[in-house]
Amino acid sequence: MTTFYHCLICRKIAPLADGAEAKCPICGGTNGEELTAQRVERGMKSGAYFDIDPKTGGRAKKKRRQR
Repeated sequence: MTTFYHCLICRKIAPLADGAEAKCPICGGTNGEELTAQRVERGMKSGAYFDIDPKTGGRAKKKRRQR
C-alpha cells in the first residue's frame, strides 16, 4: 500500500518508497506526518491538497478534455 509524507517544512506531499524511513524525500526534513493513499485522495477532492504549476508557482488548473 502506498504511503505519502506530508512535510511541514517544505509544505509538499511526496510518495514514500516501501520500507523507507519517515522523512521527506524532497528536503530530508523529519517534521511531518505519513498519510495513507485514501487520505491524500480525499484531500485532493476536497481541495486541501492540489498540484502546483511549475511555470507560475501557483495552483494548477485542470486541463480541458479535447474531443
